[in-house]
Amino acid sequence: MVSTQEVTEYLTEIDFPAHRDDIVRSAEQLDAPDGVVKALRAMPPVVYENKDEVRRSAHTETEPGQDPGHRAAQARDSQHEQIAQHLREV
Repeated sequence: MVSTQEVTEYLTEIDFPAHRDDIVRSAEQLDAPDGVVKALRAMPPVVYENKDEVRRSAHTETEPGQDPGHRAAQARDSQHEQIAQHLREV
């Protein structure tokens, strides 16, 4: 699994707002590693308004030192329901 930072490196050429498919296509054109492309493809197929929404939605490993409160705040992002569902503890 890739980190959020790795995903962010391949968002440089995107003009937001952008649909998930456009984000994936741009990352592929930048020769993103398979793990980054996979993390972006795992996002819900909606329009993302900015890089922060993509970072919250991409299926990435939890960043070192990220406290549970921060993860919970990401999971409660209501702009696109269920985007951060993979972060929710069951």
